[in-house]
Amino acid sequence: MSGYVASHHSIPVALFASAALMAMTSLLGLIRPLQQIENVDLAPLNHWSEPDIAVPLEPRSGPVVITVEHRIAEKDIMAFLHVMNERRRICRRDGFLRWTLLRDLGDPQLWIERFHVPTWLDYVRDAQRRTKADVSIFEQVEKLHIDGAPAVVRRMVERQPGSMPTAQPPGGRELADPLTDVTRAS
Repeated sequence: MSGYVASHHSIPVALFASAALMAMTSLLGLIRPLQQIENVDLAPLNHWSEPDIAVPLEPRSGPVVITVEHRIAEKDIMAFLHVMNERRRICRRDGFLRWTLLRDLGDPQLWIERFHVPTWLDYVRDAQRRTKADVSIFEQVEKLHIDGAPAVVRRMVERQPGSMPTAQPPGGRELADPLTDVTRAS
């Protein structure tokens, strides 16, 4: 914005306009302060533990894709979408990337929450950031599930088929970490 003003008018005008906007913003903060949240327990939940995995992974293995399958009745969709909006905010705050909510076209009760994290270690750290205040959102989602069935969580490591050399079939460690050079393994 300042660059636009400077290029069409002058640098002093741009600086003056920026200073004026900053002063107005400060005054606006005094007139209408942000909502205070006093009774929010931001202490770590310390309830999450690293899941058992069948594929050997290194902490730097990734990217990791997480999907959470929810089964929601038609009558509960609006409440579900409202709660998932808050869940999206929590996931983004905790560092999860590309959060999306998908609805299955063949099964209208199936909703899939999907997000990415760069590495397995990032996933473990991000999942441990949940706070006690977040628990109510997760409980609200569970209450909306049909018959109280738990969500199905899938954790997957993303692999590009062209990233593996074809000299010999890869072992478990090479599949877990594509940066390992199979041709130099002893």
